[in-house]
Amino acid sequence: MKPNLKATKTSKKNKKVAAILGFLFGPLGYLYIGWKYALMSLILFSIFTIVSMFLNLDLYSLEIYARFFARLPIMIVFGWKAYTICSIQNKLIEANDSFANRLHSFPIVTMAMTDLLIGVGMFYSGGLCIYASLKIIFGNNLFKGLVLLVVGTPIIVWTANFLFSIIAAGIDTIVSQKENNIFKPKK
Repeated sequence: MKPNLKATKTSKKNKKVAAILGFLFGPLGYLYIGWKYALMSLILFSIFTIVSMFLNLDLYSLEIYARFFARLPIMIVFGWKAYTICSIQNKLIEANDSFANRLHSFPIVTMAMTDLLIGVGMFYSGGLCIYASLKIIFGNNLFKGLVLLVVGTPIIVWTANFLFSIIAAGIDTIVSQKENNIFKPKK
């Protein structure tokens, strides 16, 4: 069953501009791609913030240098995802694929943004681990800092990937009842 979608004309976007805006302004930078992308990225970033606050790892409770190590990777993910969305949209438009017009429907936008949620969670935890490792190393405990960097960081990043993948899968399951998930193969 296909939803009743209005036929809209989707235009090509400059993927480099989208990446820069996503990197500099986060969810608000997605207004360049479309207001639904900006809204969904803001909602999913809010989910990320709530989960990180629940785990007592929220960005605003961190010291100033930790904020930098946590914020920079997040902004890289926002820029990367904006670039990716525009790349796919431009290729579909060039191929004259009718699916290009559906890329701005809420189900498709939501499914694209759940990937952003996973990336933000992974890069955020990685940035915090690298910061903690460097702080321990420069605090004259080289062995403990290297162990955290080499062993702890992959474990924590994997855990974040697992946690946010479960949340994203739940969101995708709810959304895909109305639209086929184009990001997963059909059975």
